[in-house]
Amino acid sequence: MAFKPPHPRTLFHLVPTNDAARNALSHPDNARFVSRSPVVAPGLEVGFHVPSTSQGHVVTRLGRNADLILCQASDNEPMSAVHVAFQINPITKFVVLSIRSKRTGSVKYRALGGAIAKFGQAVEMNSEDGVIPPGVSHEISIAACTFNLHWISAAIESIQSLVQREYRASMEQAQGLRTRDRPTQVDDSAAQTWQMTWLNPA
Repeated sequence: MAFKPPHPRTLFHLVPTNDAARNALSHPDNARFVSRSPVVAPGLEVGFHVPSTSQGHVVTRLGRNADLILCQASDNEPMSAVHVAFQINPITKFVVLSIRSKRTGSVKYRALGGAIAKFGQAVEMNSEDGVIPPGVSHEISIAACTFNLHWISAAIESIQSLVQREYRASMEQAQGLRTRDRPTQVDDSAAQTWQMTWLNPA
């Protein structure tokens, strides 16, 4: 089956690696965000074009009732309404994986290649957010769903330019939102914590 090319605003794909995650590809609410990934296999697009309204620094949320729908596979591995979110650290401009669920141990990630592959085994996330360095593929587990994250391009400079351009556009769109809907500002200390997560995620 041939899949459509990705939306031009796509930052990366989440390519399913188990049945629970593959079910997300066939969910009707996700259909318009399923496209051909850089590894040819179909995946879920992650980008600022996915949310129905601009969320400022939030790129895309995933969960039972989020921008991308992930259904609960079993009672033993419950899926929160919004389980995780990919967002931009406003200081470093890095993409971070932020846990929104109270079950922080239900989210794990590890690099598949690049500079931080040496950390090897999947790292169970805690209250800190995990940085996803440009161009580095990752394996991500969200409750029962497992995905491989593949950036839209292997060219790091191109990725960084796309991320920053999309972030600026999203923030400009968010300026028109009511104050309570605007993204919370992040101080320098929080940004430093985010940045250090991928340097020493253990």
